[in-house]
Amino acid sequence: MSITDQIMDELRQSFAEYVAISHPNRKITRQWQERDDYSKQDRDNGIHALLYRGEMPTDNPNLGIIRVLVMGLIRVHSRDGNGLELEQKELEMLEQLKGFSQTTEGALLHVNNIVTSLQVECPEGWYMAECEYGPVDLTITPNRWDDGRQFTGDIYMGRAPDIGADHKNDYTNISLEDDDA
Repeated sequence: MSITDQIMDELRQSFAEYVAISHPNRKITRQWQERDDYSKQDRDNGIHALLYRGEMPTDNPNLGIIRVLVMGLIRVHSRDGNGLELEQKELEMLEQLKGFSQTTEGALLHVNNIVTSLQVECPEGWYMAECEYGPVDLTITPNRWDDGRQFTGDIYMGRAPDIGADHKNDYTNISLEDDDA
């Protein structure tokens, strides 16, 4: 599993735990499907899908921002549909997303732009929220200088501008040993 995939899974899991407090039947996924591929029951309960959109660099070469598109689906129960009721359900789902971004677990999630269905497809509704998650550590390789070994030799600190073995006496030995030993 890649670092980014792992981060996206952790984000999905944290968001699912947050949503489950108020809506235990709401589906949180990382896999988008066409509307009709979800059951009516899932659409009645609501679906949040977190989709990876790419990354942006930061000033730190080891940190990056993950771009996330969060898409939601919701359906009103009435046969003829009520546009205002649908809009209220979309707003409720968006409040879950924004509320999550204000928690400790979701603090790195920043909601930037939101669009909704505008009640046009009632009784089915949706929203899309462009988000950024981070900065997060995206390093994929370990520190090439850290091979796990501990230094056990002596360290010398120079006091004179001359260097090398001929000037060993110009250096001060800094002992790494415990003074109490």
